Amino acid sequence: AEASLVLNTFYDAASVDDKLMRARLAVRESHYDEAERLYADILKVDGNHAQALRGLALSSFYCGHYGQAAKQYQRLSEAHPGNSQYKQNMAISLISAKKVNEGVNLLYELYYNDPASIDVKRALAWGLLCLKRLEQARKFYHEILEGGEPNATDNLNAGYCAWFSGNLQEAVRLFRQVNGFATKLKNDEWLIDSYGISNAEKRIMEGLAAHSPS
Repeated sequence: AEASLVLNTFYDAASVDDKLMRARLAVRESHYDEAERLYADILKVDGNHAQALRGLALSSFYCGHYGQAAKQYQRLSEAHPGNSQYKQNMAISLISAKKVNEGVNLLYELYYNDPASIDVKRALAWGLLCLKRLEQARKFYHEILEGGEPNATDNLNAGYCAWFSGNLQEAVRLFRQVNGFATKLKNDEWLIDSYGISNAEKRIMEGLAAHSPS
């Protein structure tokens, strides 16, 4: 708050540097809508401003403007072809924008070049889950979990794969390792609905995940 007050006091609306500082502060304070606007303003003045391109991509993603984020990550990837992270972020943005096939195709390119990357496997598994290619998604989640590097959502998504495939025992085992399962289930309702899961079955999923085995 103090930093915001100082910047507001001495802010020069015509200065790219001032806008850049305000945008960074907005990101730090999770005011992504303000950051998105400021980074876009900078790019109107300097269309190739590298920091503004990265900042706009990030803030657009967190604002839920996934198509915009994908465009910026594409520009960054074209400008820095050796940086695979930009292409990976572009793919994740495309998947989030429901352009899942495009995103998955990009991720397969990255996987071909770096088959050991856990981050690429994780993103690819998520895209395949969205495409209902369950056996392929399950394979990648199995590799991630067996590799000992799972993050907070890997057990959840691997559980979805198992549940949608009819392996309820495995699904419940994985769901019980997820903190805040009910909230996450609600957030993923769009995915669950796409698999034709009824409200009654969702309640069963939630109940089984919450029940501690005796």
